[in-house]
Amino acid sequence: MDKVSALIQALAYSVPPVESESSNQSWPFITISRQAGAGGYTLAKALMHELEQKADDPFCSGWSIFGVTMCRQLLEKHHLHLSQETLRKEDYHSQLEDLGYQIFASHSSQEYVFHRISTEIRTAAIRGKVIIIGRGGSCLTGDLPNGIHVRLVASLDARVHRMQELQKCPEAKARQIVHERDAARSRYVHDRFGRDIDDPTLYDVIWNTERVAIPDVAQQLMAMIRSRAARPVLQV
Repeated sequence: MDKVSALIQALAYSVPPVESESSNQSWPFITISRQAGAGGYTLAKALMHELEQKADDPFCSGWSIFGVTMCRQLLEKHHLHLSQETLRKEDYHSQLEDLGYQIFASHSSQEYVFHRISTEIRTAAIRGKVIIIGRGGSCLTGDLPNGIHVRLVASLDARVHRMQELQKCPEAKARQIVHERDAARSRYVHDRFGRDIDDPTLYDVIWNTERVAIPDVAQQLMAMIRSRAARPVLQV
């Protein structure tokens, strides 16, 4: 009964609108949306490498990555439970499926987990100096003036090949993973924010990582970060 009561509370719960704190923001931040296998984490690590090479520059110090690992730490901190696969895929379940996961797998309410993660992403973006991977980051932070919103794409074959290397699995399995993760991420952005993840107006720049090498993208992003930091903060 406790779990049923918790579910009822979760279904009645809605994520409150976050008041704009844009005027308090000073440092840039980055959101990375990516097709599965397009290199989102690879880009984040390459960018961190570029920043660490200039660690004596206050502008380049103190950056972090907000991805699966930070989400996992956040859930542990608040004693919340969600499967690693769900976190990794950024999957979204129906209310009935969520009830089943809560009752039979002792998962926390996905609505509450969503609120916790979204609030933390928003807070990190306001502080700046963070690379946010996935989680509808461009939708969550689109009103903040110092964000640089990136979308990574590549051909299906290129992404399947990259997934094979990452997962050490046959091509058929890699193709299945790519399709499932693309579908889950698209569903997440649509159901949570009412947006199309492939809508180019959500992003400042879209890179095809089959044609542009990740290190080159990282270097171009460094220039964009510096340009954004030099721009006067807009009042909204």
